[in-house]
Amino acid sequence: MPELTVRPMFVEEFDEWHEGVLRSFAEEQAAAGSGTLEENLRRAREGQANLLPRGLETPGMLFFRGVRPDGTVVGSMWIGLEHPRGIQGCAFLYEIAIDEPFQGSGYGRALLTAGERTVRERGLTALELNVFGSNARAIGLYATNGYRVVTQQMRKDLGSGGADHEG
Repeated sequence: MPELTVRPMFVEEFDEWHEGVLRSFAEEQAAAGSGTLEENLRRAREGQANLLPRGLETPGMLFFRGVRPDGTVVGSMWIGLEHPRGIQGCAFLYEIAIDEPFQGSGYGRALLTAGERTVRERGLTALELNVFGSNARAIGLYATNGYRVVTQQMRKDLGSGGADHEG
């Protein structure tokens, strides 16, 4: 794994990072067929207002940046120390992202490993996450790091006529 330091996200980084997370999530939802980009952005902002009422300072939420030895920020990570469905002893990885120029170089694995260590240091015994089915790179990373599917959501587009399509 490449050398990577993990530090807390700075206040001046949070708003731009958070807007990027909202936009990325809304785009992924739209690509998956769950509403328009505008609808998804609105829903994401409403959900985030409830989830992060104090933004970066929301208790139980950890925001990190992955930094190379030369000071270059290569990615970010957001962990909630309380699972959104109340699963005891289980933290939740809301977001992990490596900036595009650094993808495929081991930084995702290094950042994920640091997040797992942070969760263990806080006395929790599991870390759960969601991943879009179309994100093969992330699915591969999680699988090779020992994550397993615990729930799965599936969809079939039926078309406007409602008839089954073969092929």
